[in-house]
Amino acid sequence: AVSTHHRPVKVMPPIDTQMFQHLVLRCEADDVVNILFPFERKGFEIVGMKMLAGHAWIALRVEGCIAGQVKELCDSIQQSCMSLWTSVSQDEALAFLHSHFEPREVVQWQPDWRDKQLGHHNDNQSAFWLYDLLDPESEMSGLGSRFCEQLRRDGFVPLLLPSTERAIFSLIERDASTWFALTEDEKIEQAGAYAHVDRKFTGYRNGKFREQLEMRLTADGSLYPMLTSPPELAPALSLQMRAFDRIARALLIHIAADVGAPRDFFDDLADPPPPVAMPCRTSRGINSPAQQGLFPDANEICAAIKAEAARIDAVERKAVAAEEAAKAVEELDKISLGLGHSLIRVCRYDHMNQGVAASGVLCEAHNDVGLLTLDACAASPGLQAMRRCDGLYVPLEEAPPRHDSALVVIAMVGDTLGRLTSNYYSPCRHRVMAPPKSERIGLPFLFRGRSDAVLNTLPAIEAARAAGHVSHLAEMEYTTIKELPAFDSAKFILRNWFKSTHKD
Repeated sequence: AVSTHHRPVKVMPPIDTQMFQHLVLRCEADDVVNILFPFERKGFEIVGMKMLAGHAWIALRVEGCIAGQVKELCDSIQQSCMSLWTSVSQDEALAFLHSHFEPREVVQWQPDWRDKQLGHHNDNQSAFWLYDLLDPESEMSGLGSRFCEQLRRDGFVPLLLPSTERAIFSLIERDASTWFALTEDEKIEQAGAYAHVDRKFTGYRNGKFREQLEMRLTADGSLYPMLTSPPELAPALSLQMRAFDRIARALLIHIAADVGAPRDFFDDLADPPPPVAMPCRTSRGINSPAQQGLFPDANEICAAIKAEAARIDAVERKAVAAEEAAKAVEELDKISLGLGHSLIRVCRYDHMNQGVAASGVLCEAHNDVGLLTLDACAASPGLQAMRRCDGLYVPLEEAPPRHDSALVVIAMVGDTLGRLTSNYYSPCRHRVMAPPKSERIGLPFLFRGRSDAVLNTLPAIEAARAAGHVSHLAEMEYTTIKELPAFDSAKFILRNWFKSTHKD
């Protein structure tokens, strides 16, 4: 506690211009979530919370907000939450902090530039240009280390793609919206019902809070399920998935170095890489091999999609011929789709859906199973991630547009990476809120290891120790990815997903 003795007397400014630092709230326990959310969106940090005499007492802190704005916010919340009471001055807030909270019940840290937990949120000021991270020189320049430090701190990192490469993402959102507008029977006819195929979940499902289409690349270079309408959707998704696969592998090279493992450590755990998505070309006007664009720009997109559609068609014809040959010798049971472990989830969220318990949450808080998730920010916002410093959710898609119109792609830590590093990289807990209008099309790509990959970390740990380096890998020798406790998360997601089919 700060002593009040020998403090110089000062004249307090008018309440409407006083800088607020602390605020104490009291409310009914059932109103806590609804009351905290507006304060969270305004940048308040929760520093203490406890139950007393049937009421919740909450201590908040904020910088740069004047009391008049606080009063206006509180008045608006009280219209729907009548149980809310708030302190009206800084002195009253501090008095309630001292009288209602013990020293260990209040967060004591003061954020500054040295604080490795807090970071910058919802402004994309700490974003990294993706192609800079793909440059081999980034391993030497320290850029990769800074990326890893931020990913460990927050669980997610905004990555930037040049505005010229937005075209394919806009096309996918547009065509996915058209696809979801088809009838239920038409969607199931194209994609199949959500179920196990080749021991992996795939297909279409219409849940209580969202629609979802799960797709995977195949070992022979095709896509499953193969959508037929709109005709550009399947080849565009194939291009995006193969490019994101390449990006995830490149980012994991930085992470491998950060945890004290060989640079190809994660490659040995994943499926073989798919064919390169696009012919190389220079992007952002920088003449460097690492700056080659992975996505077609507006002038190239028609030709790129046409070429990808032709490539997939050739693969499909070859697969059909192999199936016919197998039928002829009665060896059809030896034919396998060879679905990849990584996947893309095309999700549709409707703004009219009130979500879980009318909270506006359309996808409940969860961690993704996998090593990394790459999620391009949607045209309509909704994605939120939990801030590790205080457990509050921050919006990731509501930042003001960048002056360079760059596309923001969020890289998030998955459960498998968390388990593999003993939470040196903590999984990014996130959720999706209802969009403010119309619909939100989400396109998360989950880069996963093979379920049968053996996690023998002992050689990497011993090599790091021999070189005098610190290893941040968990000690494992015979564990496979499918045996990791990470699948607690998968069970949670699937349990809630199947529960959501029981519609009201």
